[in-house]
Amino acid sequence: MASLLEALQIELIENIVIFLELCDIASLRLTSRNIEDKASQGCFTAFFKDKDVELKTRRLQEMVRITSQGRLGYLLQDCAISGVAQKETTATDESAEHLRLLTEVFRNLKQRSPKGELSSLGLRVVARVEGPDGELIEPHEFCSWRAVWNTASHTFNVAMAALSESQLPVENHLDIFDGL
Repeated sequence: MASLLEALQIELIENIVIFLELCDIASLRLTSRNIEDKASQGCFTAFFKDKDVELKTRRLQEMVRITSQGRLGYLLQDCAISGVAQKETTATDESAEHLRLLTEVFRNLKQRSPKGELSSLGLRVVARVEGPDGELIEPHEFCSWRAVWNTASHTFNVAMAALSESQLPVENHLDIFDGL
């Protein structure tokens, strides 16, 4: 027997969803398959059209999962790839893994998105330092231009190689470091 909530029309569920945060929409969608279908329309799909993805292995793994078959990540239209500049450290080079994962994301989008393309792609560099709890946070000041330039180079090389390997077209706008 369907609950009173499940008996509501799609339009009424959509009016409820409009006022919810993403985590609350996700919880609502878990209540039943009927509600999942009704709550997965309209404004919920807008959360998947525009994404800023840090060029970090864990973030790219999440994007592979989100863009895989049966997920709403195929709706992605406007994507920003943000390289994360940190002060000089002995970080391991993850270029090959970043390239593999980003290429998989782009291939998923080419195969599953309605038009087989991105509307726009932007490349960015963000600065981060390790906070007291070990998390990466935005610094008050950041003075390692070498790290910024190395990150910009890494971000550009990985993104362009992934686009080339996946053959994913960018239809309208390619923004490389705000036009610099």
